[in-house]
Parts: sequence; structure tokens; C-alpha cells
Amino acid sequence: MPRILLTALLWFFTGMASAAIPQQERDALLQLYNDTNGPGWLYNNGWNGSPGTECSWFGVTCNLEDDTVVGLYLSDKQLSGSIPPKLGQLTSLRSLYLDRNQLTGSIPPELG
Repeated sequence: MPRILLTALLWFFTGMASAAIPQQERDALLQLYNDTNGPGWLYNNGWNGSPGTECSWFGVTCNLEDDTVVGLYLSDKQLSGSIPPKLGQLTSLRSLYLDRNQLTGSIPPELG
């Protein structure tokens, strides 16, 4: 019986670790990083990491299954440049905090 439980737990946690957001969402996050001087951000831990790590990137919040982005919290982190329209590909995004940065331009209609 303990062996079955151990096998079930390993399967459960392995399955959780392999969850990943869709490629289009990863591309949108990377576009944000590239268009807003990601290397110059304060607290950019994890950004540009390998596929499957996006939900652990600083400021990124995913749903419970870690398979879609639901929030971006990057207030006051020295982002500069413009917000990429590609962020509209984060179709489950419910919270977006980009205030107190050096962003220019308008909010892309794709986010509306």
C-alpha cells in the first residue's frame, strides 16, 4: 500500500511540474520583456527562463493549474518603452499592473 501511495504522489508532483502555459502566452511575455528593456528591470528574476518556468517568473501569476497567465504585477520596476500589442494573447489575464514605470505610447486596443 505505501508503494502505491508513493507512486501516486510522484505522478502527481511530476505532472504539476510539467504544466506549461501555451506558446503564444510565453511569446507575449517575452515580447513584453524585450520591448520594455527587461534586462534593466528591477526584479526580473526568472524572466527569459526555459519553457515551463513562466509561472515562476517575477511578477507573473498563473491559475492553479499553472497553464495560463492570469496576472502581471510589474509596478515600479523600471520598465521602459511601449506595451506590446501581443499582450492581448494573454486571454485569461485579469490583473495588469504596470504603473509607476517609464512606459510610453498608448494602451494597445488588443488589451481591451
